[in-house]
Amino acid sequence: MGRVSIRYGYNVCEDRIHESCMDSGEVWTLKDVVGKDLYRWSSRNFHFRSVYDAVRRPIELWATENGSPEILVEQSVYGEQSAEGLANNVRGKEWQVKDRAGRVENKFDF
Repeated sequence: MGRVSIRYGYNVCEDRIHESCMDSGEVWTLKDVVGKDLYRWSSRNFHFRSVYDAVRRPIELWATENGSPEILVEQSVYGEQSAEGLANNVRGKEWQVKDRAGRVENKFDF
């Protein structure tokens, strides 16, 4: 039928910055200098903002819809922030992930 189901757009660094899909609409992405997502927004009026720690690991994802106040939809806690980080072998690793569905804790074996 000649329809394009999905189309991507890239910047000069070959990072994907635009996506057009016949099912979900359009999504644009603004990246920082190292290629990590800072902002994402869609044609359906969803806006996402990513927050990173000092070593550029993702720690928070904030979302808003139609100009409503931002809400925290995902948070990552790394082992250095845990009192049991050394005992559970999670230093430098993602220890907890908190989102709208609940919380997951990771423990790693030596």
